[in-house]
Amino acid sequence: MRKKLVWSGNSAALVIDTVLLRLLKLKVGSYVDIATDGHSLVLRKSEIQSGDDSSRAPAREAARNASPEPSATETDGQMSEAEWTRLMMRAPALFEQLVRRWSIPFEVFQALYHGPAKAPDPARGPLAWLSSLAPYRHWVDTDARYDSTPAQLATIQRFDACYEAKLDGARWDQATAYALQQVPMLREPDDVDTVATALQSVPQPGTPAQSLSS
Repeated sequence: MRKKLVWSGNSAALVIDTVLLRLLKLKVGSYVDIATDGHSLVLRKSEIQSGDDSSRAPAREAARNASPEPSATETDGQMSEAEWTRLMMRAPALFEQLVRRWSIPFEVFQALYHGPAKAPDPARGPLAWLSSLAPYRHWVDTDARYDSTPAQLATIQRFDACYEAKLDGARWDQATAYALQQVPMLREPDDVDTVATALQSVPQPGTPAQSLSS
């Protein structure tokens, strides 16, 4: 990961992403120990936290007890913290690869997405399908993804599985079926027909896929 130093008053500051703060169990106001060998900078959570009550429950447990709707990271008991961190850190670039490298068809996006997606408007030209992907594309590129609902997290996992299948040379129909098998839809029963219809629309072998123009 490459980060850029920014100004903070007369000093330079390093912005630490939310996902790294969670991984290191840090929060605003936490004390850290910094060491260097002249080439590298090592940052650790300090064992001594001013005003910290060691008998207090961890922040994640407190947040779970206080929130009526826990985040996806708290509800998914099968995903470790390291796996969740890896998934979140690679989600934006991974989806961009699906868009730019393989020009993910709208039908595939609709089949893997957790909610209804706006169909492309033919009047907007050959790149109209990109506008239908824009809301998710923007959302997954912001810190909002760190507070995913279970359905949103499942969508990120499906695109992750789809990406891995495409890397292995799978067709779109194969990649879609694999992603849905790995991470089933978290939808209401009434939406099952919608998912089946979307899956039937996934491009089959020999079907030209939409692509980005130069």
